[in-house]
Amino acid sequence: MAFSELLQHVGDCGRFQILNIVLCVLVNLLTPSNELIENFSAAIPAHRCYVQLIDNSTFKASIAMNLSAEALLRVSIPMDPNQKPEQCRRFRQTHWELLDANVSVMSDAKLETETCLDGWVYDQSVFTSSIITEWDLVCDLKSLKLIVQSIFMTGFLVGVLLCGVLSDSWISESVPWLILTGKTEQALKELRRIAFINGKKDVAQSLTAETGGRFSTFLGNYGLLLDVQNLGMDMFLTQFLLGAVDLPNKCLTFYILRRIKRRPSLALFLLLSGSILIASVFVSKEMPILRLIIFLLGKSSFSTFNMIILAFINELSPTPLRTTLTGIYGSVTRLAAALSALVLLTRRYFVHLPMILYGFAPIIALICIYILPETFNLPLPDTIMDLEKRFMKKGTRKEKAKISWKRLAAKETQYAHRMEELGITSHNAK
Repeated sequence: MAFSELLQHVGDCGRFQILNIVLCVLVNLLTPSNELIENFSAAIPAHRCYVQLIDNSTFKASIAMNLSAEALLRVSIPMDPNQKPEQCRRFRQTHWELLDANVSVMSDAKLETETCLDGWVYDQSVFTSSIITEWDLVCDLKSLKLIVQSIFMTGFLVGVLLCGVLSDSWISESVPWLILTGKTEQALKELRRIAFINGKKDVAQSLTAETGGRFSTFLGNYGLLLDVQNLGMDMFLTQFLLGAVDLPNKCLTFYILRRIKRRPSLALFLLLSGSILIASVFVSKEMPILRLIIFLLGKSSFSTFNMIILAFINELSPTPLRTTLTGIYGSVTRLAAALSALVLLTRRYFVHLPMILYGFAPIIALICIYILPETFNLPLPDTIMDLEKRFMKKGTRKEKAKISWKRLAAKETQYAHRMEELGITSHNAK
């Protein structure tokens, strides 16, 4: 009896599994809020240079008490190409002549300007405060926001690596790992506990010792999530929609996992993700609704890919390596998140360069998908030898098909012996 068959015997979809899923969901509810909090805590509100004439009430009352705020702004702050006040420069001198429609004056670009020597004034209609306004991370210091985001995501990467080391104490609850490490009685105890929770008390009582399984793509995904403010719409609504779109994604993914092969489905969503991001380059910011729709489609594609690749990784990983490979995958994901913030720095060279890089990354990753074997409707590999045999093809020399994992040979042999002690054999050994 293979381990997967033994698991079906004690219950592979009962109260025990449902309880584990619920606990995982509760823990994961806390993750997105921490990952995406900087969309709000580091939001960049509209801002301009501080000007005595406008922002010093005493100075304003004594000099220009009869002029509107718009008029004072016009003579103090130059206009950008979109005819909006510059955010990082002000006139060196007050140009009253700009208010006289009958006087011909040179363009704002030819008038002397200077940087915001006295600081900035921020729009507080949406965000009363953020780390941007507290530390003036605008203009020449604007790139520091992206570096802070990258450092923040690097913290997740460090956490994943540390948890990988600490998880050794948790692995003791894994029945295959207990078998591998020689703890046969404890493995039997865990199987009985699973059967009991799943309501199969007769099985629990009868079990005896004889019967006793993500870099280029997430670069674009996190690039989207960390740049919500650039969509040009209400940030709160946008963030809500980016989260709400995951609900239909889960239903779609459930159907795909049961009906469609892994490699074609992964390739499809990689191609969709990259193509959608590249297409967003050609949509003007003056069309915020269309940009939002495109970004929602991109987020949906990334989310679906993420869920399929998680299943694919577990189906590819033999039991002794499953936890390790999942940890490596998580580390790569966090590395992509950290780098995605740095990629946004390339916007200073070409405004569309980040989206181009985000778009081409998943398309290039298509090559990697077809190097891996198909796992649809195949049992989870119990041993490394099971995985080796899956890679081997008819007419191929055995020497070319061998995988040089010498360090794991001893564990492989030990695992096989422990499986035999419980009367369990792998599918390929039948």
